Amino acid sequence: MGAQHLASLSRLTDSLSRATTLEQVYDGAFEAIESGLGVQKASILLFDEKHFMDFVAWRGLSDDYRRAVSGHTPWRPDSRDPKPIGVSDVTADPSLAKYEQIFASNGIRALAFFPLTYRDRVIGKFMLYWPEAHELTNDERELAQSIAGQIAFGVARVRAEQELERERERLNAIITNVPGVVWEAIEEDGKRRITYISPQIETLVGYSPEEWYRDPQFWRRIVVTPNEQLVEQIQREGRSVYRYAMRTRDGRLIWVEVRASFSTAGNTRVSRGVTMDVTAQREAERREHLLSESSALLTSSFDYETTLPRIVAMIVPDTASWCALDLCDEAGDLQRIAECGDEPTDTFVQNIPLIAAGRTLGVLSLASSDNELATELARRIAYTVSNAQLYREAQDANRAKDEFLATLSHELRTPLTATLGWATMLRMGDLSAENFKTAVETIERSIKSQTKLIDEILDVSRIVTGKLQLTSAPVRVAAIIDASAETIRPSVMSKGLELNVDIAPIEGMVLGDAARLQQVIWNLLSNSVKFTPPGGSITISMDQATSDAIRICVKDTGCGIARKFLPFVFERFRQGDSSMTRAHGGLGLGLSIVRSIVELHGGTVEAFSEGEGLGAAFTITLPIAPAVSAIALNETRTAPPPELAGVSVLLVEDEEDTRMMLSTALRRSGARVIAVGSVAAALDAMRDAPPTIMISDIGMPGEDGCSLMMKVRSGAIESLRDMPAIALTAYARDEDRERILGSGFNLHLAKPIDPGEVVRAVRRSVSRAGGDRHAE
Repeated sequence: MGAQHLASLSRLTDSLSRATTLEQVYDGAFEAIESGLGVQKASILLFDEKHFMDFVAWRGLSDDYRRAVSGHTPWRPDSRDPKPIGVSDVTADPSLAKYEQIFASNGIRALAFFPLTYRDRVIGKFMLYWPEAHELTNDERELAQSIAGQIAFGVARVRAEQELERERERLNAIITNVPGVVWEAIEEDGKRRITYISPQIETLVGYSPEEWYRDPQFWRRIVVTPNEQLVEQIQREGRSVYRYAMRTRDGRLIWVEVRASFSTAGNTRVSRGVTMDVTAQREAERREHLLSESSALLTSSFDYETTLPRIVAMIVPDTASWCALDLCDEAGDLQRIAECGDEPTDTFVQNIPLIAAGRTLGVLSLASSDNELATELARRIAYTVSNAQLYREAQDANRAKDEFLATLSHELRTPLTATLGWATMLRMGDLSAENFKTAVETIERSIKSQTKLIDEILDVSRIVTGKLQLTSAPVRVAAIIDASAETIRPSVMSKGLELNVDIAPIEGMVLGDAARLQQVIWNLLSNSVKFTPPGGSITISMDQATSDAIRICVKDTGCGIARKFLPFVFERFRQGDSSMTRAHGGLGLGLSIVRSIVELHGGTVEAFSEGEGLGAAFTITLPIAPAVSAIALNETRTAPPPELAGVSVLLVEDEEDTRMMLSTALRRSGARVIAVGSVAAALDAMRDAPPTIMISDIGMPGEDGCSLMMKVRSGAIESLRDMPAIALTAYARDEDRERILGSGFNLHLAKPIDPGEVVRAVRRSVSRAGGDRHAE
């Protein structure tokens, strides 16, 4: 190696010995490369923690070049005895063909790789680049390898020093930020002295480090734990963790935990350790113990009337000098269920509400400054009470369900008994004219009663699933009240009641579903009739509550509503009396349906009663809609009675009794009727005599009505593709209606239905289809 090369290497060695950063190492290396080898372009690449070879320093290279070759390396970190690699002409090396363009753009014609190794590990490489073809000489190779060794050593040294500095800073930060006091003491010939104690001691107990240094026995004066026992423990154990109480300068009592280690050399004993304030931890442990014990007790039973007094007794006196627990009854009034200790008169008392699931269930009161513990106890008590109440409500709901099913069975079987009995006697044919009339009236009344029960159950199903829909239009509420009153008046008169109707003028109209609003009014009136004894009175009134709302009130002098039942009067399946000896029938669904319909109209309904035997009042508030036109109002008026002369009806019904009944009703209205019992027969009938309109059942053996309708709409009989069609079926759910109308029917009617309504539906359907020409 020549003198110039040795001089360059010497300067590099000197430079690297003084380098404190990696950048200084890289700069020294580049200077040695330039002065010793005369190379202007060079780079240093190191493996990162993922063993990816990336550029850390370079000279004379573009960003595009570095991006193109980053990651390329002939060696791995564990490569054994790596050798330098020289490429005298990159254009002649097929393995580098893909880099030809980037080499050319950076003026590179020859290059060389030199491994950077440290302790038998490849940590990176440095590279040399020449603008012309260049063959490495032995001197160049030797100098470059020496430079590589210096670079590797310099990188490793700086990295180690930086890591050491980081570790030093880390340890210093740990010591500085230890949440306690770091100390050292030496005991020689029975005499103990503090050789180091961190400044945190003054924060801990209020005494400065100097006070500890001046008096070797200072600690004995502030330690509350018996000194001799503590000294014996420390001397007996070579390595200890122990706790004791200390009195601070301002008189507070704190608990500390000492973690110490001991070493002995001859007559000298050295102890080092950390003393930490564990007062809060000890208090937390005490709180956790109380919470654990109370939680175990709270979850042991749903009978909180028994467990909660025991919880209160656990709180006093360890956590509070006095504690009381009050729970809300059904009326919302607080009732004390437990108290322990003497209620203080001059001590701070916390009153913490018991809240769970958005409900306030009561209040926990206690004389204590530990707000965190009191709040957590209140939270756990609240959830216990809430869960217990939910469990009881679930049990009540199950009982209500069972009672409802029993009531439903009773309400269905009772009219069925009379219906079946009179039907049997009618079939025997030996009834008098008077009994015949009674039989028909009873059967009709029983069927209407069953229909009402079924309608209520279906309405509840629609409400629960969110499928109860309104057909909104301007509504004359006064007319609905008058109609409902007239409908209920026969029942009022037969029971000897007085019915008063008081309707005040209203400015504006309600936008709603007239049929559903009439259902609401009728339900409330029939409810009053049911619960008002003979000689009583019922009043229905309407006035304008505000400028944008009307008020309807149904008030009676009946049996009233018990105060404890009043909050539940609008709940489904709830009845004031569901026993077998109850005086009034029904399923307990009417008022829940009333509330749902009113709320769908944007209104409210409330129940009032002074108690049992004092009557009841139900008040409905409905919003007034903006002004509506007379045309829209006229659309709500009832059409004239229908006549079906000249209308040909195809009736498809597999149930013979229903088929005969509907055929008779339609013929009495003047229609020509072709009645069949299957889909195949219906198609044959259409081909023989095309009808004006079709009425079809849905559920039939073999092929259902939807299938028939789809065949008609698809052109099975071309002339009837657009024929109006009505579905008359027992499939009455909203999803059934959508499916049936989706198959092509124009109208869906649910069984059971009044024959007159079927006739009116036929008339409307024919008129809309332009079928009045059939009646000319």
